[in-house]
Amino acid sequence: MNKYMKELAKLKESEEKYRESINLANDAIFSLNINTAQIIDSNKKAETISGYPKAELCKLKIWDLYPVQDENRLEELWRQVKEEGSGILYDVNHRKMDGSITPTSISASVIGYGNKKLIQYICSDISERKKREEKLLESEEHKRQLLNSLKEGIYQCEPGIEGKFTWINKAGAEMLGYKSPEEVIGAKVKNIYMNPDDRRRLVEKLEKDGIWRNFESLCKKKDGESFYAERTANVIKNEKGEIVRLEGILRDITELKKLEQQLVRSERFAAIGELAAEVAHEINNPLGGLQNFTRMIEREPDNIQQTKEFIELIQEGLDRIEVIVKRLTTFTTPHVLKKSDKDLNEIIESSLVFMMHRLENVKISIQKKLALRLPGIYVDRDSISQVVINLLSNAIDSMPDGGKLMIETRLCNEHDSCVQFSISDTGPGINKEEMNKIFDPFFTTKDKGKGIGIGLAISKRIIEDHGGEIRVEMSTAAEETTFTVCLPLRNNKDML
Repeated sequence: MNKYMKELAKLKESEEKYRESINLANDAIFSLNINTAQIIDSNKKAETISGYPKAELCKLKIWDLYPVQDENRLEELWRQVKEEGSGILYDVNHRKMDGSITPTSISASVIGYGNKKLIQYICSDISERKKREEKLLESEEHKRQLLNSLKEGIYQCEPGIEGKFTWINKAGAEMLGYKSPEEVIGAKVKNIYMNPDDRRRLVEKLEKDGIWRNFESLCKKKDGESFYAERTANVIKNEKGEIVRLEGILRDITELKKLEQQLVRSERFAAIGELAAEVAHEINNPLGGLQNFTRMIEREPDNIQQTKEFIELIQEGLDRIEVIVKRLTTFTTPHVLKKSDKDLNEIIESSLVFMMHRLENVKISIQKKLALRLPGIYVDRDSISQVVINLLSNAIDSMPDGGKLMIETRLCNEHDSCVQFSISDTGPGINKEEMNKIFDPFFTTKDKGKGIGIGLAISKRIIEDHGGEIRVEMSTAAEETTFTVCLPLRNNKDML
């Protein structure tokens, strides 16, 4: 009998310690009838969180402490606990005795109590956490409003060439011709470039250096209209050092480009004095030859064969003077483009025929790789031909001892928004300092009297007037200099 009483005392002491620990818990704890959900017991925190005294709580079912709209979720939790032994439910509104609401999370499990089974129901007050979340959301919204108030475009996108926009501010969306940022999200970033290779170059630079400041490229809006953009972009990495996204600032610099062009035009006129001597030298060379040919014809008027040869040389000299004058006119005055539908491959082929006389006495091999079934382009044929001839002429001049001349046409990186042609040579190349000046007016690497430094400047202007882009690249591995021209396909606005 004494042994039984001792065991009973120990059990009572154990229950008291358990109840004491339960009452000290920071969460509300309920013991529920496993069949009816009737509240059998509860701790002190349960009275605090519900507002009911314990005696009143034990008259209720657990459902009575929650709004009607949460009943379905609670019933699903109840089913899960009875079938699986436990369950968790987040963000449930707990209704107090006075009708006020407290946000809570619930953890419930089946426990043994003597020879019975009960459900222990733990309810945690998450009011402070919700307040922190709301403050964070307010902070995020404030930051979003601040970013949307900026004139610059701010964006985030996935890494990689095929990456998509994941976020963009209002100014960025409008810059790209969209009504709202939501329209942009999910679109491929490379599709905003007139030349998709620019996206590749940017991504490769970011993967290598982590940031690229003031990167300029020709971009396009939703409707296909082109504009010049300047961006500064950087990478965001995770704790493993892996790139998880790219972020950037985008500026429309189209107006700035126009101002630069106006400034260049004004500087051209200021440099006319310097230009005049070079032009005079260029024209005097063929003029001297023409005078010599006419004198020789006068001396031997009956030599029909010689006269025929000299007349051909005179015509060639006149043609050369005409080209020089046309270049100067194009350089110093606005030029109205006469556009029509043209075949890029045909322009390349006819321009090459015009230059064949330059290749007769030099050891230069020609490799052509012209893409089949290229879409037509809407251009001023003579102007584009002038660019091709200028690039071919420069390539030939760079290889006086022979070499390889490569001509290629293609869609831009398998993209259908523009077409490209490139002209490569195996000459001595262009150093880094010259590369930065190569398109500047009056800059030339040729010997005095062999060029006045306006050919590439004119070519750049012609291509930009077509909404295109021209660039030069050096390949040290292949020892090649490549000029690449990108021309956009016909825009609906060209029809207007």
